[in-house]
Amino acid sequence: MEQLRAYGLSSISPDSLSISPESYKPIHAGFDIEFNNSASDLIRTIWAYMVGLLETGRRFNVMHPGLLMLDEPRQQSAAKESFGTLLRRLSNTAATGQQAVVATSEDLNSLAALIATAPYAITVLDFSGKIIQPLGRP
Repeated sequence: MEQLRAYGLSSISPDSLSISPESYKPIHAGFDIEFNNSASDLIRTIWAYMVGLLETGRRFNVMHPGLLMLDEPRQQSAAKESFGTLLRRLSNTAATGQQAVVATSEDLNSLAALIATAPYAITVLDFSGKIIQPLGRP
């Protein structure tokens, strides 16, 4: 719930969520969260769920590889402040032997501002052009 508050979940109360014992997915009022949420709040809920699973592996002996990969996590126009909160939280993986890899098309200057106050260093790799390209024909 703490992550959801930090990410700015607003369409429902974070305290109204629970985890389904059948599917292990977040639910609200007995229904899958996808049915009762705005698109950006759904993204925030997914962040909290995925990061929560990663962080559970720090405290308990669970079958988690300690790696989280996110591709364009700011989709659905989640607020930049929420995205920055996510990135700063993910910087903690450096101190725990885990790793988070985030692919984003966020502007580099904006990204630098979002991670400036991260508790641990975040490595930013800038790729110009397309990262995946067709191979030339022999």
